[in-house]
Formats: sequence, C-alpha cells, structure tokens
Amino acid sequence: SSTYGKGDNYPAYYVNWYEAIMYCNLRSIAEGLTPVYYLGDDVNNYNIAQWGVSEIACITRDNKNYYYYNATDPNGALDNVNVNRAANGWRLPTYEERVYFAQRAKLDNYRYFGTDSSNAINIYSWYSGNSGGSTTQEVKKLHHNFVGCELYDLGGNVAEWVFDKFSSNNNRYVTGGSFVSSSADLQVNSYKYTLPSSRGVTTGFHVVRTYIPQ
Repeated sequence: SSTYGKGDNYPAYYVNWYEAIMYCNLRSIAEGLTPVYYLGDDVNNYNIAQWGVSEIACITRDNKNYYYYNATDPNGALDNVNVNRAANGWRLPTYEERVYFAQRAKLDNYRYFGTDSSNAINIYSWYSGNSGGSTTQEVKKLHHNFVGCELYDLGGNVAEWVFDKFSSNNNRYVTGGSFVSSSADLQVNSYKYTLPSSRGVTTGFHVVRTYIPQ
C-alpha cells in the first residue's frame, strides 16, 4: 500500500514464507531456469500451477495469474517442500548464507550489516533511527555492505525470510531487522522466528541463485 511504500523500487513485503517459495519457482520458470523447490519426493513436481493443494489460491487479473497462500494451517501441504540442490533457479538464502554475505566470507567480522559501529548503521540500513519508523524505503538508497560484492539492504528496511526451519513445528527464521527495528536487531547474527503462514508489512525477502560451474 502507499502507506508503507508502493512502487517498483520498494521491497516486497506482507509476504509469507510460502509465497516467497512460490515466487522463486514462478520466476525460475519464467526465466527458463530449473526451479529449486518441489513437493514430496518428485523432483519434477515444481510447477505450483499444477500442485493443486488447497492452501494455494489464484486470481486472474489482466490475463495474468497471481498466486497466494490462502490458509493459516501451520502444518499444511507446502511444508512438504524440498530442495533440488542441483537446480540453477531462484531460491531463498539460508541463514548461514545471510551471515556469510554480511561478513564478506568472514573477511569483515562486522557486528552490523556493513559496519562494526552502531553509530554508522544509518549509512547502510533503514531502521527506527533513520526511517521515521513508519514506512519502507526505496531500495539501494543507502550504501552497499562492501566493495566487490555490492549487496544493498541486507539489514533493515524489511526483515527477510530465509529457508531454514527453526524448530520441529515448522517455524521459519526471519533475519535482518526492518524499518521499525532498534539497532540491536540490525546485528548480523540476530534473528526471530515465526510460522511460515505469518505475514506483515515489516517482512519481505531477498532471492539468490546457486553458482553452478559450466
């Protein structure tokens, strides 16, 4: 909505974990890549338009299909999603990958995203101290985290889903803090966890691809 930042240059938000997974597969298919996520034991069962599970709803607008997760069941069919590690498509990063990116493969053992000083957080991340605490901000307006691998908004703006499961009840990690977070939530190792069906205006996602040598 326009209240929390609307437009092509704003981060995605109000997206739950299931929808982030669905987006990754849909984008992979659209770009001719091999999708990462599949249901059950069949690695070829990756097209969400054909999954046919009750938790997925679809609306058609302007001849385009839009999919979303239409359930609150914490143990739904989409908890049976598996990973094709040989695929070259889009996926959510793992928690460890997020930390790895933030610390430049541990060459920078930073406490925060891009810096080791709490006084410099506002150079790299949107949080309660510089966002006004009321809305998302356009991406890539602050400094990237380090030279050589220019990653923007790793911390702040919106907190981000990762693939990892936190516990046996299917809670998923949310990392990085958001525009309403305090500086403590902008620490590289900080995280929260919630049900994968949860969504809110402070939560979105980054996507990555696995490098597969030719």
